[in-house]
Amino acid sequence: MTVAIVGGNHRKRLHRALESVLQQDGPVIEVLLLDLSTADSASIVPHADPRVRTVSLPPPTTFGQARAVGVREARAPVVAFLEEHCVALPGWARELAVAHQGPWACVGSEIHNLNPGVGWSDAVHLGGYSNWMPPAMRGETATTAAHNSSYKRAALADIGTRLSELLVAEPLLQRELARRGHRLLVEPESKLAHENETHFRSLMAVWWWNRSYGRIRAREASWGWARRIIYLAFSMWIPWYRWARQLGFFVRRRRSALGRFAWNSPRIIILGYLAAAGLAVGALAGRTGDDLRFTDLELRTDEER
Repeated sequence: MTVAIVGGNHRKRLHRALESVLQQDGPVIEVLLLDLSTADSASIVPHADPRVRTVSLPPPTTFGQARAVGVREARAPVVAFLEEHCVALPGWARELAVAHQGPWACVGSEIHNLNPGVGWSDAVHLGGYSNWMPPAMRGETATTAAHNSSYKRAALADIGTRLSELLVAEPLLQRELARRGHRLLVEPESKLAHENETHFRSLMAVWWWNRSYGRIRAREASWGWARRIIYLAFSMWIPWYRWARQLGFFVRRRRSALGRFAWNSPRIIILGYLAAAGLAVGALAGRTGDDLRFTDLELRTDEER
């Protein structure tokens, strides 16, 4: 498989992610570093391993556009994406490769919290990754964890020119794959750890990602102005609806984490309002520049998570 990592100015995080991939015992034939850094930080990441190939991309390139370049440049039939603030745990690549021998166009991993107990990290993880946190259940699914899943390259190539935006709004990409008859799998034996945001300032990336998602979703579904306005009117209830669904999930399947979910619920609801507002604004007045703003906050800002 090809592992694609989009990197920016946070070179220590990128180096950590790269090392976790190079230490895998699975069939990683190449690692693509899709480099969106500014010039003053470009020389920090070592890449002596012959499997590592760096593709430098100009600053106007967005996160989704960089990932689409990774798909085009990949030499292997499977492309696994890993965010630069994540760590692939032992067996991650091997288990993805084994799963891709089956009929699955997309295979997702079990997601661990790389920085638990720090600031907003637990609320972000419980609110955003509850479906895939350990112990995740193996089986066919409608969605896997956005930005950290693996795909058969041919299935992505068939998407065409829409791919760069759908690789930002990945739940929409997965919905499109399902519409085309493809199947998705959660493989809990493949494990990675995700570093979550720890302070409120860093959560602005959540706002801008949801603005991008809202814009792309409204366009993909051909929403008219009436539906966009109705969505805005009901958006204040979305965080409570999502919270209630998650509560049911923790009661049914994650009772051991129910106390942590309850303790973090105020922050989870605040995050829900931040996301819902971004979705509504994106649907009403989103612009392609939102994607670049998300990219800058995620990869190029000096702000730590």
